[in-house]
Amino acid sequence: MRLLATDTGLMSEFADPTEVKYAILSHVWARKTSDNDTSYEPELTYDDYTRLRTEHGDDLLFDKLPPKVRHSCEVAKGHGIPFVWIDTCCINKSSSSELSEAINSMYRWYSLAQVCYAYLYDVDHVTSTNFHDSEWFKRGWTLQELIAPPEVLFFDGDWQMIGSRYELSDEIRSITNIDRAVLRKERQISDVSVAQRMSWAASRKTTRKEDKAYCLIGIFDVHLPPLYGERDHAFIRLQEAILAKIPDQSILAWGPNQYDTELTLKKPSLCAPPPNSSFSHRRPQSFLLARSPKDFANCHDTVNITSDTLANALDLPNIPYARFTLTANGIYVRLPLIPCYDRSGLSIVSPSSPARCLYRDETQARPIARISSKSATLKSYAWFSARTAKHDRARTRRCL
Repeated sequence: MRLLATDTGLMSEFADPTEVKYAILSHVWARKTSDNDTSYEPELTYDDYTRLRTEHGDDLLFDKLPPKVRHSCEVAKGHGIPFVWIDTCCINKSSSSELSEAINSMYRWYSLAQVCYAYLYDVDHVTSTNFHDSEWFKRGWTLQELIAPPEVLFFDGDWQMIGSRYELSDEIRSITNIDRAVLRKERQISDVSVAQRMSWAASRKTTRKEDKAYCLIGIFDVHLPPLYGERDHAFIRLQEAILAKIPDQSILAWGPNQYDTELTLKKPSLCAPPPNSSFSHRRPQSFLLARSPKDFANCHDTVNITSDTLANALDLPNIPYARFTLTANGIYVRLPLIPCYDRSGLSIVSPSSPARCLYRDETQARPIARISSKSATLKSYAWFSARTAKHDRARTRRCL
């Protein structure tokens, strides 16, 4: 891990980040708004830093650093912190192995920092009218920079402090839908359902498609080697890594929110659509797993329940936690089935016979999965376009 000394700007390397005190800078990378943008100043890369140090020497280096880097060092030095980490210049992105290590270590690095300085270039401290609309809240990589550090201090475009994450937690909650207890470090992020954590990234953007998955690695405490060029498949790999580590079925609860507002465990649904309703083919490449964090946009209130709670509601002696098995053919999991009812009160799923297939091979119009009344063995094949009808999807969600 490379760090900049806050008094000289000199870069040092540390094998163990727990042995040094440092701050981190969280910011949005500068981009040109037009060809005539005179305010644009490119970010300092590792190669740029090496060149500046060679050209000007150690004694003159600090004054030659870009303003954003100098201000970060000065603020940290004022807080008695000897080092600062900045993603643009402290990672040699020309080394694929170093980039992979950095992407998989970032969340831990943030959590070990003394403080994170969130620089919001587009916010005016005098009026603070742009805080809600700041681009910082719309980028994918800043999500873990908001959650992981023990403390976050927000600064405006003139490096005037706006407030701390704790002080602004209610306002940040309204912007991000992140639980205030998580923002205040009163609740562990691992206690939040997978679907709800995914929803935090639903509206965030990244320059590279793959980064929509890579920026969430630390949020779920998984390891995922980056493979730029795989595009949407990166998010599939992320979900598979989550399934292999976290026994949380909410990862399957993505899509439009079709829950009955009066839904309870004892009364699963009284508003299910007719069983013969048609479905759209607008997304012919949909699968059991979601394609993007956007698919979890309606899951910000999704919570987990214990296995005992579900067993009591279904009047069963016990329900083991679901274990997902990733195979060359797809994903295998055994789940309990909760019956649905139509508006007349009739059961859509017959308790005496297997239910209609949930997933179909649309290329050959034949069932590829069946479920029984008390428990479900669901096998989804990734190469199939496993799209469900709306009523089938609602039925699936009640199996979770």
